[in-house]
Amino acid sequence: MTGMSDWSPVDSGSSSYSRATTGGQGFYRNKLGAVWPSDSRLVAAVSMQFSIGPMQVTVENGSAAGLDELAKAMGKRLHRAGYKCGPLFRTEVAGIADGRGRTFIKKTKFRKPTGESFLQLMAMPLPYSIVLTVPEAQAEMARNLGPIRIDPPAPPAISPLTWIPVPDLRGIGEKLILTVPGMRLTAMITSDPVTASSEQFATDCLYDITTRLGNTAMGEGQPDTFLGGQYCIRRTFVLGGGTGSTVRSEYWWAGVVAGYGVQVFVLGTKTIIDAEQARQLMDFVVFIPPN
Repeated sequence: MTGMSDWSPVDSGSSSYSRATTGGQGFYRNKLGAVWPSDSRLVAAVSMQFSIGPMQVTVENGSAAGLDELAKAMGKRLHRAGYKCGPLFRTEVAGIADGRGRTFIKKTKFRKPTGESFLQLMAMPLPYSIVLTVPEAQAEMARNLGPIRIDPPAPPAISPLTWIPVPDLRGIGEKLILTVPGMRLTAMITSDPVTASSEQFATDCLYDITTRLGNTAMGEGQPDTFLGGQYCIRRTFVLGGGTGSTVRSEYWWAGVVAGYGVQVFVLGTKTIIDAEQARQLMDFVVFIPPN
C-alpha cells in the first residue's frame, strides 16, 4: 500500500479505522460470511458486496502488489465490461486518507446518447481492499460515507466483519461471492425482514427467476438444508444448450433464516457441475447472527 492511513487500527490485527465512533447504532454489519472447512481442498476468492441506495460497496482481500495495481485491475474490468475510464486521482475514501478515484462511463455505440457517468473510489486498508461505485451525480454519498470498519474474522471464518455507517439499517442489500476455478457462488440476503415461510419465499423468488431466464430447464424443488443446517428448498437449473451456446449447470438454495430471506446460487461457469461439487462450495456460506 502506498502511504498508510494516518489513523491507527483498533488493534494490531485489525484493519478497522475510526475517527470518533467505532460502531453501534447506525452501523450495518454483514449477515453473511464464509467458513473454510478443514477438509476442503478448494481455495476460493471472496468478495463481499453491499448496496446502499444507488451506491455499491465491495470488500475483497487486498493485493500485496498495492493500491495502484488494484486501480489498474479495476480499470481493466471496466474496459472489458464496455466502459471508458477517466484518469486516476488521489482522494480520501471511507475514512482512509490514501485512496484513488476515477470516473467512468459506458461506451456509446451507433451514436447513442451518452449515458450516466459513475465515480469509482478505491482504498486498501490491508489486508483488504474497498471499492465504492456511485453515480457521479450522487458523488456526495461516497464523500459522506465513512469511516468503514473492517475487522478480521475469527478462524475458521475467511470473510471479514464489515461495519458500514448508514442512516437506515433496513435500507442496505448484501451479497457474498465465492469464486473457484469452474464454479462461482453468489449468496444474497434480503435487506428487510420477511414474514413468509421458506417454501413461500422460494416460490416467490423462483417466479422472479423464471421470468428473466431464457433457454433453461428446471428440476423439481427438494427440501434441503444450508447455512449450517437451516431448512431451505433446493432446485437445479440447466442453462443454455442452444446453437453455439455452452451448457452450464446451476444449483439454487432458498429459505428464510432468522427472519431474512436468503438465496444461494452455485454456477458452473464453463460447464456442467454435479451436486456434490456445488454443495462443497455452498457449505462454506454461514449466517452470522446479530450480537
